Order: sequence, then C-alpha cells, then structure tokens
Amino acid sequence: MNTKPHSEPSVLLTRQRRPRVLVAHERSGIGEAVRRVLTIYGFDVACATDGDEVEQLLRGETFDGLVLDVAMPGTPSYELCALAKTGLTPPVTAVVLVATVFRRSSYKRRPSRLYGADDYVEIYRLGEQLPGKLWRLLGSDLLGPPGEAQSEAVMWSMLEDDVSEDAAPAAPERIADLLVADLVLSNADRVLNANSIEQARLGLEGDLREAQMRHAQAVGDQGSGAVDLAFTRLMAGFGLASQERG
Repeated sequence: MNTKPHSEPSVLLTRQRRPRVLVAHERSGIGEAVRRVLTIYGFDVACATDGDEVEQLLRGETFDGLVLDVAMPGTPSYELCALAKTGLTPPVTAVVLVATVFRRSSYKRRPSRLYGADDYVEIYRLGEQLPGKLWRLLGSDLLGPPGEAQSEAVMWSMLEDDVSEDAAPAAPERIADLLVADLVLSNADRVLNANSIEQARLGLEGDLREAQMRHAQAVGDQGSGAVDLAFTRLMAGFGLASQERG
C-alpha cells in the first residue's frame, strides 16, 4: 500500500494506564522491533534477552502481558509460563509464545503444547498479529481494539495526532524506525539467517526500497537516509556486523 490511510479511527490508548508488557527474545533486535510496534499500539514495553532476566523482572515488577520466545536461554519457557500464570499475585493476564520458526512455508500447524500460555504467534507474523492478540486477551476498553490491522495505519494515526512544532523534528527518524521494525518482523526468517548486515540488506532489498518510498512520501527529502540508518541500528541488535573488506 503506497497511499496514506485517511480517516483512520485512532487506536491509541484512551484509558489512564497503558498495559505493561514484557517482551522476551534472545535476539535483542527482535525485542526492539516488537517494542517499537507495540508502543504505537498503546503498550508500555520492557525487553529481556534471557530466561533468568525474565524471571527476575516478573518477580520484581507487575506486567499485564508476557511475550516469550519458546527457545529462550536460561530459565526454561515452561517454567516462566507457570510462574506468570500461577506463581504471581496478580498473575500475568496475557501470555503469548513466539514460535521460533523461520521458514513460513514449512510451518502450518498449531503447536501441541503452549506450556500454559494463552496463545502463540509465529515469528514472521509478530508485527501483523501480536498487538491484536494481546488486546483481545487483555479485554481492551478501547473504542475499538486494533485487531490485526497493519501497524502502518496506526503509525499514521499517531503522526496525525502529534503535529506540534516540538514533535515535528523527530518525525522522520520515528517513521523510519517504525517502517523498519515492521518490515523486519514480517521477514524475520530471512533476517535471522543472514550472516552480516549487507547480506540482510540484500535479502530485504525490495522491502527496504518500499520502506524508503513510503518514508519519502511522509517526510519528503528531510529524512533522506533515515531508513537505512534505522535498518543498520536494528541489525546491530541482532548481533550482525558489516562484512570485513580486505
């Protein structure tokens, strides 16, 4: 979609407290991408990269939701699910597992075990499905929960509501971050199989070109290069580096 959505109803949070969600994934880049998208959907997001850190945070703070990679190092996922649902007061209302499957064509079957979690989402559909799943599980009191709407529409809603002069200078970078987060989550299989930033960029060349076009439509020339910079920053969170040139 290359045209800006018009008359989109705002799905930004209208109640006083933003639901707190802990996003746990071994790859910090995945966690950061999810955080950027969920923040726009009205969540307050914290991130962790191993099971021991998740356990510590769950015991020390209160979260409404937990998004948990099934293959986290440290404390096993099944123990964390049990802790979140039955070992805390109050328990975590919404626990969603992230299926660590990178090939979208080879995985079409629901996992037989959710370890007591409420739902699951395949990694390459995080940006598309996770916000709606969390809102349904939490019993959102919004005028209308976002469901599985594309995060791009929510981005436009936010930007239309945030047009003050103080906010304007940050818009190009913010838009670039959101566009990159969305494309990375939609193509996590290709990103996680890459061995360098250059290889990841080559595998997502068409998606990046489209993101750059959308970014230019939103901010014009003032944000030139912002999408590529956002992509490089996020790839560093995956532990990828540039190829050495000899």
